[in-house]
Amino acid sequence: MDDHLIFTIEDFPAPKRPADTGAGKPARSHRCRTVATGLVFAAAATPLIAGCKSSASGSSGSGHVAASTVEYDCTVSFVEPHPVVGGGRVTGEIQATCAIKPKTISITVAVEHLQGDGTWLRSKDTGVTSVVPGTVPVFASGNATCADGNWRTVYAWSGTGVTGAPFNHPFDATGATQTSDTRTVTDGECPK
Repeated sequence: MDDHLIFTIEDFPAPKRPADTGAGKPARSHRCRTVATGLVFAAAATPLIAGCKSSASGSSGSGHVAASTVEYDCTVSFVEPHPVVGGGRVTGEIQATCAIKPKTISITVAVEHLQGDGTWLRSKDTGVTSVVPGTVPVFASGNATCADGNWRTVYAWSGTGVTGAPFNHPFDATGATQTSDTRTVTDGECPK
């Protein structure tokens, strides 16, 4: 699943004052307008989270000049398509890379177990990393004591972009994004 948040900040020239109020001097006005557009694109395979773009405009003596700053460009994906079982634990792992590094990042990974009432119970043994990834991946994993039933890996991440603008991708309660495939663990896979 790709999440793109695009924030555009543009400098608009202030309206000119009428000739009798000091022609050629800009009147006081709101100089910025912010437009926020959220676009969500479904991906058929592993969820990928793309970065947030922020454009900041400046002006020069000769007119309007626009410059663009990409706040971050990171991809978070599952190492395995679903949790793995071993050593009496169910473990889910993610990896993250950033083509454009944010200033800060925090990624939390956990595994969830499907309960009899249809809700998912998140493990308390979460993995958290605050290492800002670059082109070399950063890994994090969460795990829980092995039990039979359906398991999935989930993650959430947040931080601050290049200019300090915050971003947040919380755990998705619907399970549509930032959620791995489900793995059915049998009683025989868990040591007694």
